[in-house]
Amino acid sequence: MIKVSLRRKGLIGISMALVLCILGVGVHTIRAASAVDTDANVTITAEVDTTSALAMNYTGKITIDLYKIASMDVTGDVKTLEDGFKNSGINLSILKDNPTVATVEESIVNKALAVVDGVTPTATITIDRRTGQSSGYVSIPKGAGLYLYVPSAEDRRYLYEFTSYVLFAPTSQYITPRDNYEADEGMALDEWKYDVDFGLKSNQVPKLGTLIIEKKLDDYNESLAAASFVYKVKAQIDEKVVFDDVVTIEFESAGTQQIELEIPATATVTVEEVYTGASYELASNKVVNDLVIEAGGESTARFENRYDEEKMISGGISAVNTFVKRDGEYVHVGMDDIPQ
Repeated sequence: MIKVSLRRKGLIGISMALVLCILGVGVHTIRAASAVDTDANVTITAEVDTTSALAMNYTGKITIDLYKIASMDVTGDVKTLEDGFKNSGINLSILKDNPTVATVEESIVNKALAVVDGVTPTATITIDRRTGQSSGYVSIPKGAGLYLYVPSAEDRRYLYEFTSYVLFAPTSQYITPRDNYEADEGMALDEWKYDVDFGLKSNQVPKLGTLIIEKKLDDYNESLAAASFVYKVKAQIDEKVVFDDVVTIEFESAGTQQIELEIPATATVTVEEVYTGASYELASNKVVNDLVIEAGGESTARFENRYDEEKMISGGISAVNTFVKRDGEYVHVGMDDIPQ
C-alpha cells in the first residue's frame, strides 16, 4: 500500500504511515430507495485517535484540507470530475465494481494527490490540540460528492505523516469498502447519511538539523604525519541523550575543514575537542556548549589550532585509534591498551 507523506500545503514524497479509518467508499450503486438531496449541506468530521502519539505529544493545529473530486447526482452516482481533477487520470468507474481499498488508492487517491497542489481546497477542518480538541468538522452547502482529505501537522521536533483517502458525503450502507465494511447501527440500508466522519492516525517522524564542526588549522608542519583532531559530540532533548559519538577531522595542510552531522531537531549539543593533534595546541575554547539544533537549519561549533614547536614529537599519532568507549564514555588510551 502506498503511503503519502504530507507537509502543510505540499507533498514531500512517499513514506511509511499508519492506515486511517476508511469510510464510505467502495461499491457504489443507486440501490438506495430515496433520492439524494443535492441542495442539502453535508457535514464532514475528522477525529483524532486519543491513544496516538499525535494526541499525546502534539500541541499545535492539525489541518485537514478537503477537496471535492466529483459531484454526486440525485441517484447517488458520481460521474463528472470537478475542474481541478479533470486531467488527473482519475477513474470513477471503478466505484461500480466493488473495489478494494488498494484499487481505490491506485485509481483515485494517488492520482488526485498528484495534482492537488494546484487545486484550492473546497473546505478545511482545523483541530486545535492546544485547547485539547480531539475532533473538528465543517459543513459544506450543496456539498454532495466524493471528497479527498489531506491532513497535515508538524512542530519544531516532529513531522506527522498521514495517509490520505476519499469518502462519500452523503453516504449509505450500500456504499462500503469491500475489505473494510462496518455497518452503522440504526441506519437503514436505503438511508442517506449527510453527516460523515473519519479517523486520523499518524506516524511521528523526528525532524533533523545539521551540526557543523568547523576546524581551522593556522599552520602545519609538513615533516609530521597527518594531523588528527578528535571531537566528542553529545546531544540531548529533555535530558535524554539522542546522539553520542566521536568524530575525527584530519589535515594534511593548513586551512579550514568541516564535517556535518544530522542531529534530531530541538536537541541541545555539546562538542568537545578531546584530542588535539600531536604538536598542535588549541587557539580557541576546548568545548562549545548549548548549541540548539533547528529543523532544517545549521548550527556550527568552531575550533582553531596552531602548531606548537615545544610539543613536537617524532611522527604522528592516529587519533582514531587512541580513543575507545568504556562504560559508555570515550577515553584516551595508550597504544598498548588498545585491543588488537
